[in-house]
Amino acid sequence: MVETLLERADVNPNHADTECGSTPLILAAEKGHCGVVKLLLGREGVNLDQPDSKFGRTPLSWAAEHGRGEVVKILLGRLDVNPNHADTRCGSTPLILAALNGHDGVVKPLLERERVNPDQPDRKFGLTPLRFAAEHRHDEVVKMLSERINASTISDDGGRAAPSLAPSKGCDRAIQSR
Repeated sequence: MVETLLERADVNPNHADTECGSTPLILAAEKGHCGVVKLLLGREGVNLDQPDSKFGRTPLSWAAEHGRGEVVKILLGRLDVNPNHADTRCGSTPLILAALNGHDGVVKPLLERERVNPDQPDRKFGLTPLRFAAEHRHDEVVKMLSERINASTISDDGGRAAPSLAPSKGCDRAIQSR
């Protein structure tokens, strides 16, 4: 059915619904429908980073939040997707959403993308992906994030390495156990 619709010139694959402003690509990504995602990406003019109007989340954000690892890999296969897009509600990136929910199968491909900032905090709470993962005791995600941050040269103005900024509210135990 999707193939048939996409063959029509009068069908706009970027047209959003009126309830939340979700596009077909957002809905397919959120639900993990890899075949539909691939079909939509095959259509010229599909906006990979078009956010919904309710939360300001892109297809990559929705896939990351719901643990749709295969969809995340498909979307990251496109160089024109923005892996650091922060939503308008809290300023959460796809990496934050994946780390918060403990989706290590999503965190891994996101961290493999060089442009992904592993230490970008959200705007609402000022928390990093590492902090969210540690506070929710997602040990494998904490390990992956710590390794990526330790491998980078990210530091604050005081010269401290980024992992030293993450611990607080009891999450230092999870980080130090690595």
